[in-house]
Amino acid sequence: MTNKIPHVAILIETSKAFGRNLLRGVARYLSHCGPWVTWIEERSLDDPLPRWLQRWKGDGILARTRTHKTLKRILDLGIPMVNLGEEPLEGVPIVDIDSAKIGRLAAEHLLERGFRHFGYVGIRGVCWSDRRKDAFVQRVEAAGATCSVCEPTSRLRLHSDWETERQKLADWLQSLPRPVGIMACYDVMGCRLLGVCRELGLAVPEEVAVIGVDNDQVLCEVAAPPLSSIDQGEERAGYEGAALLDWIIRGQSSQKTVILDPKGVVTRQSTDVAAVEDPDLQAALCMIRMHACKGLRVEDIADALAISRRTLERRFQKLLGYSPYEQILHIRLERVKHLLAETDWPLRRIAAETAFENEAYLVVLFKKKYGVTPGEYRSQYQHASRGFPF
Repeated sequence: MTNKIPHVAILIETSKAFGRNLLRGVARYLSHCGPWVTWIEERSLDDPLPRWLQRWKGDGILARTRTHKTLKRILDLGIPMVNLGEEPLEGVPIVDIDSAKIGRLAAEHLLERGFRHFGYVGIRGVCWSDRRKDAFVQRVEAAGATCSVCEPTSRLRLHSDWETERQKLADWLQSLPRPVGIMACYDVMGCRLLGVCRELGLAVPEEVAVIGVDNDQVLCEVAAPPLSSIDQGEERAGYEGAALLDWIIRGQSSQKTVILDPKGVVTRQSTDVAAVEDPDLQAALCMIRMHACKGLRVEDIADALAISRRTLERRFQKLLGYSPYEQILHIRLERVKHLLAETDWPLRRIAAETAFENEAYLVVLFKKKYGVTPGEYRSQYQHASRGFPF
């Protein structure tokens, strides 16, 4: 294989932003480590396998599909493959994004905004939706909050009648205490949920805040109001999948599972709110989101609100369960994570940008919160840019 250009079939949908982002990651890998001769065609996630695949004598396959049945048909061809799909299959190497972390990330985003009532809208029987749901529910319940689940459709009825699904969502929304923070299992569901809120006259984000998953920019920005969403980092998954397949084609072990962290939350108007009835806390949370990385102190918040620091801290603990300083520190450390992942800035500059007095103090706090040093986190997150070995 070392002197032969690999022929690779890419069975990834071109009809959705998720698939196209995976393809961008594959392209980035090939620009670094290619070339391949690629076999690709326009397709959706539900399309049958192309007829030519049965006669094809290539070197590898990158596949993404909804069903075990389709994965097994590809596996039966006897050609090395990597699964980038929604369903794991025993014995097939897979690159996936951690659905449990996606659920927790959505919960933490809404908890930061002060919500105490939560909802999850998913698709019953779909593994990634179930994992996101379980993690979301566990995280909000661990914070002492409540969560209601609505699954207006199921895996067996993904194309069910929208009027029936809409009515289920409407009935569920009207039953919820408000204000409520809701995670939709993916952006399409989030857009549908926003539409039902609009029909019912529910204010978003004041009464109902909604966050989706995929960060499909077109869908999120055409929604009214624009939809906050979790960026899964599909491009990195595509890069890792291509790297793993190349590793296998070169004769290395094929028994590999790569689970990636989601990239982070992209906040838009649908969750841009502080969900507390106390107006002082609403103002304090807004100040923290806007100014935490500019050196904001608890004293600055108390002075701006013309209340004592002790009163402010007591209200935070009573209504939110944490102190204003803890929230300031959380926002700053989350910004550090973002800068570590998205830039090559030295730690000294990152510390300065996030209002930490020195690097050493930042390292101590970062490791205490996340279990790794900033350098270890950057190394783990940017692994894809280095390619293999795995």
